Amino acid sequence: ELPLQPQHQRAKLGALYAGWFLISLTDRMWQFSVPFFLLTMDSLDSMRFATIYALVVGASNVISGPIIGYVVDRSGRRRTVTIALVSQAVLVTASWLITRSALALGRAHHPKMVALMVALITSCTVSSLANLASTLAIERDWIDVLAVGGERLERAKSRLRSIQTACRVAAPIAMGGSLCVLTPASAAWVVAAANVGTVAGFILTLRTIYLMTPQLGVAKGRAVG
Repeated sequence: ELPLQPQHQRAKLGALYAGWFLISLTDRMWQFSVPFFLLTMDSLDSMRFATIYALVVGASNVISGPIIGYVVDRSGRRRTVTIALVSQAVLVTASWLITRSALALGRAHHPKMVALMVALITSCTVSSLANLASTLAIERDWIDVLAVGGERLERAKSRLRSIQTACRVAAPIAMGGSLCVLTPASAAWVVAAANVGTVAGFILTLRTIYLMTPQLGVAKGRAVG
């Protein structure tokens, strides 16, 4: 197989970086907003459900991380990342529907509200695991094929790390600004819609990159040169 041409490689990496920035930003905005929504829903103005959310998400990522990494390493590139991204979009949509229902219900303290908050924590936790799977697929697999070569690969991975760092800083600022000018229900809709839209766009971008890069179709563990 022919090696990737430098100009084509730069174009594909540029598209990957742009899509990954947008999807990482909107995902972190949603994750940042969930504790606020839980606090808004709780009639006791307690941080208990927000704390439970943070603990559950953190623990699930630590416990499930090695398992997800194992599955990603042994699954087809395109299939793995597509399933992870679609799952993420579906779960964020479900989380938004739950949030909308809970906010419309008001701050009444009864079993239905508690059930909605538990459902929101559950869907967001599973969405976080789907995001972890797509992150491992992109940062540990796709980038290794698209940026073949020692120095080139290190530079590409450094850019992906820079994107994640920028999103960690930008997401709270963007979400905080949204919550300042929008109602919680409107902010939830905007962020969820942006997340689903960026996921759809990124899936199409990855499909194009995959079709333009025969090396991505080579089974893992085999030479791609």
